[in-house]
Amino acid sequence: MQVELTLGQRYLPITDEAEVIFLLRLLRDSQKQSADLALDLRKILDRSGSMDEPADGGLTRIQALKAAVNESLSLLRQGKDRLCIVVFDDTMKVILDPTIVGDINAIKKLIDGVRTGGSTNLSNPLRYTLEDVKPMDGSLPKIIIFTDGNVNAPSAAAEERACLELARQANRLGIPFAVFGTGIDYNEKFLKNMAEVAGHGSYFEHVKQVGAMRLRLEDEMENLKSVQDLDVRIGITAEPVVEILEAFKYVPQQLALPVSGKIVKDEFPGLDVRGQAYLIKTKVHAGKAVGDFKIATIALSWQGVAGAGVKSMNVVVNFTADEKLISPVDKTVRNTVLNTEGTKATLSGQYNRAQTLFTTSGNTGMAKKVETLAKSDEDAKRTLRTVTVTEANKGIIGKKGAK
Repeated sequence: MQVELTLGQRYLPITDEAEVIFLLRLLRDSQKQSADLALDLRKILDRSGSMDEPADGGLTRIQALKAAVNESLSLLRQGKDRLCIVVFDDTMKVILDPTIVGDINAIKKLIDGVRTGGSTNLSNPLRYTLEDVKPMDGSLPKIIIFTDGNVNAPSAAAEERACLELARQANRLGIPFAVFGTGIDYNEKFLKNMAEVAGHGSYFEHVKQVGAMRLRLEDEMENLKSVQDLDVRIGITAEPVVEILEAFKYVPQQLALPVSGKIVKDEFPGLDVRGQAYLIKTKVHAGKAVGDFKIATIALSWQGVAGAGVKSMNVVVNFTADEKLISPVDKTVRNTVLNTEGTKATLSGQYNRAQTLFTTSGNTGMAKKVETLAKSDEDAKRTLRTVTVTEANKGIIGKKGAK
């Protein structure tokens, strides 16, 4: 694992208080091979009645979803990866028991046979994939959920409570979710919350075109195959005179991390080809200190192919009276701050502010997407909310960790 720490400013003027921002990037080591672990995928697919509604390409949603799932199967490795498929409406049906992948065509026939049904009960299939599908030793598990409607059987309130409790169980087990919603009839806030509760790199995305799920599933598998270091844990502890104002992570999408006192923690199953990045904003009560000043300690641990790895590093700035030494603001940190604020503005519906922030950061592509999609229908706005959290800061990690 390669670790890069970038300060917004290394040298600061002497002051009573200062804002110190730093960017921490974790990258794959380009000289090392991936862990090459088996994938353990559990797919939970909506087959409720609304999945018969039209999708893209002249297909219904269920037809487009089945085609996308079938087309993605070719990336599974026969004799190595494991797959489980469960479909649900108000009842649950196991299409494929947890199985080491063999005959792909046989699996496709099972998926082709899926038909739509009634209302939406997600908790039972989710419970099955957590309680009955035991993790496969030495594998990377992930639960993939696709739905187009509100959970409502036996009732919305009871279902949401049950699903959130199962998300907490997934968090304890370290099994992440990839949650996808399509259309405008599902509860976006609930699905986002479920992914955040599950943690460990879980995420939610809105899918405008169901057929695009093939690419999303393929991306998911390729990312999992590229994992190099496992069980990555990070802790950032601020010094006594330092407050942590905000903390964000960016892969697989921008997420505000909770701050507990002076500590920020995160963990995820594996560092893949995308890397990971953290932006930490602090307020320093410097008291006109002079010289090197410690802001925080960063502690990292992981399990690599060759064994366990640990790294500890200090975040240090320098307060100086020499104006010639004062650092300019680092461009990458500055633009990450602007893009982060632009994403927050987009999510809260402050589209004009978001456009200004993205334009100021030089992210004209994102500014254009906000301008275009914000004027469209609810489906487009949901797409915009996904685009901002997944793409606004896509370039901050760079290519050093690529295969």
